[in-house]
Amino acid sequence: MIRIGIVGTGAMAAYHVSRFVGIPGAVVVACSDRHVDDAARFAAKHGLPGSFGDPQAMVASGSIDAVSVASADCWHLEPVLAALAQRLPVFCEKPLARTLSDALAMTAAAREAGVPTIVNFSKRNGGLLSLASRLLSEGRIGQLKSASFSYGQAWLADGSWGDWRRTPRLAWRLDEERSTFGALGDLGSHLLDAALLLLGGNSTPEVVSCLGGRFDPGAPEGGRDGFRPAWESFEALVEAGPVPVMVSANFRVPGQDDRFAISLRGETASIELDFGLSRRTLRIIGTSGAVEIPAGAVEVAAGAVEVAAEPIPTSYERFVALASGAPDPMPGESLDFGRGLSVQRLVDDCARLALGREEGRARAVLLALPQTAAPPRRGAGSASGARPRALELPEARADSPALPAIRLGAVVDGRGEAPTAARDLAARGFESLQLSWWASTAGRDLGLLAKEMHAALDGSSCHLSALGVYGNPLAGDEAGAETLRSIEALIEAAGAFGVPLVSCFAGRVPGTSVTESLPAFTATFGKLCDRASRRGISLALENCRFSDTWKTGRWNIAMNPDAWELIFAALPGAPLGLEWEPAHQVLALAEPLAQLASWLPRILHIHAKDAAIDRELLARHGLQGSVHYGREVLAGEGDSDWAGIFAILRNAGWKGAVDIELGAIPQWQAPREREGLERAFAMLSDSRRLASGPSPVRRT
Repeated sequence: MIRIGIVGTGAMAAYHVSRFVGIPGAVVVACSDRHVDDAARFAAKHGLPGSFGDPQAMVASGSIDAVSVASADCWHLEPVLAALAQRLPVFCEKPLARTLSDALAMTAAAREAGVPTIVNFSKRNGGLLSLASRLLSEGRIGQLKSASFSYGQAWLADGSWGDWRRTPRLAWRLDEERSTFGALGDLGSHLLDAALLLLGGNSTPEVVSCLGGRFDPGAPEGGRDGFRPAWESFEALVEAGPVPVMVSANFRVPGQDDRFAISLRGETASIELDFGLSRRTLRIIGTSGAVEIPAGAVEVAAGAVEVAAEPIPTSYERFVALASGAPDPMPGESLDFGRGLSVQRLVDDCARLALGREEGRARAVLLALPQTAAPPRRGAGSASGARPRALELPEARADSPALPAIRLGAVVDGRGEAPTAARDLAARGFESLQLSWWASTAGRDLGLLAKEMHAALDGSSCHLSALGVYGNPLAGDEAGAETLRSIEALIEAAGAFGVPLVSCFAGRVPGTSVTESLPAFTATFGKLCDRASRRGISLALENCRFSDTWKTGRWNIAMNPDAWELIFAALPGAPLGLEWEPAHQVLALAEPLAQLASWLPRILHIHAKDAAIDRELLARHGLQGSVHYGREVLAGEGDSDWAGIFAILRNAGWKGAVDIELGAIPQWQAPREREGLERAFAMLSDSRRLASGPSPVRRT
């Protein structure tokens, strides 16, 4: 008989007791909690003979043979290490740890102890994930093309599980100090474990991008001392070999009590698994040709069959078997600490990418660059008052990989036949597309357009990178109001398109200076950022200048680093960044490479457009002459060093999209638009390749 001691006395600890009690050969005999009175009450309620105020005391008591850790994430490390030091088998709630360093320490201790370990990825227990894995391996849907993994809960939206302020099991999940990045660790670890199980194959899935939406506790700290809001939602793009995978979770989804869902889209069919509909069956839905019906399947509709999962041993049963010395009944689907560590690495990758876009949490992206450009300070992109100095690029590393994470694509007009253009560009090898509108989405049915875009790109490796609408939301007239409504509409529709980013101008109160427009910007974008945060979306401000100056203008205050510092200081912590384009820097006589290196933590999306300066005209007529000294040109035909740009992006580990914008370049409008896109794409591809190869990068 295996005597189990439970760490923790909350709702999850009670659930552990209920699951272990029904397994032959197992008995729960003790519990521990840092609040000794809670431990005593829990023991009395569940009929446990022992209770302890310290997990180490429980482990050292000699009264238990195995440990089950059901405490909050921040209290996993100590009891796990204590149990492993006594060579006791350990069952631990997911995620394995609060931090990657803790997970590494726990995994190393488990290896040294040589005892069985299980991480409780409980979504495996019903057998549906095993069934989906088998159907994939049998080729039931043909070659996998794309996938989405989502997990929604409603308790923050409707209070169905209680008020988080008075419900401890909910409160710690929203606290950055106690949870593993909130929804990312709590819900996302289940999703990432499933992605590894279904899509890992011979390669490790790679996190390409991630955005987190922070919980807003309301008035001060939700009434709790030291409470730091964690993420209530997140959305990540993961690549499993050539397969793009969207992973998202949210604590605030009305109508979804506890909905874990997976969609696997193949060449001939898709597998749809949705715990909100059934925890026993999944569907195979044909997309072309007849669906090959697996044994035991039931036809539910034309082109669709429903398949029931066979019962499999639960994680609790597997742990008891292993702790008793029996072999793992499912050796091909590991749940040990090694698997927990693999999931923790993906969680950590997601967190680092998302935190790189948050105020005051930017990753040290400049460490790989010469320290000639100061790193950003809180609320700004450069050191206090300093301007980036001239930057000398490092030589390209000989061991650098190709740059699949930096995608090359194009900006597509959302007003026209965007799905047709998208299908054509995807077929030509373009890797990303941004849908863009001028001033207004013009009443376009965005829900329908999202479906059409997904259909156009289905089966390709091309992804939507962002949505954008460019007008002046601060204009104070009907045109400005329409632009503002369009930005709001794109924020609401971004989830349907599967993009984490909406781009726009910051706007400007016409005829005023940057500082005079700042209050209107802060009021308007404070609300927009709140709306975006609730939906796990970030906003990117395009740095287009038009003819605006610091003192006056009518379009956009987010035109240079001086304005950016004011903007980000005015909205600290907002999901707000930059859509950067080197053409605007060239025309402003700024140095694009130094600016890029200094502001990279804030840059969420890049437009590939170039500009050329006629130095002779500039010398003769000056900045304010009657003859303009510069013009916008096709990417690669101007003064920007694109190999240098890609070298900076690569060295910083930046992952995102560089989308070609033809804008108002006269010679590359219809009917030569496609030719211009292909010429720019070829140049950018060569520059990206040069930045990753062994040859030195051209210096400036």
